[in-house]
Amino acid sequence: RVTSGATYAFVGASNKVPVAIIGHFAFHSVLTVAGWTGVALGLGSGFVYAITKERERRQGKASQAASLAETAPLVKQFHSDEDSSED
Repeated sequence: RVTSGATYAFVGASNKVPVAIIGHFAFHSVLTVAGWTGVALGLGSGFVYAITKERERRQGKASQAASLAETAPLVKQFHSDEDSSED
């Protein structure tokens, strides 16, 4: 498996969200409405990204299985042709 640049960029950006939440509770910092909105958008985008990547992975497996199902009869035919030509 290869990890894309988009995944690295997302992970780099999304690690700020838990740091902001932990910092708020650990240091009793004040987060404004805009700050909480940013945290919520960060968490929401993380969920959307994870769901999208999982769907892409499942579609990739499904298309690979369909491709194998399409080529299996051709492979069988090829091997049966080889067997009959050896006689």
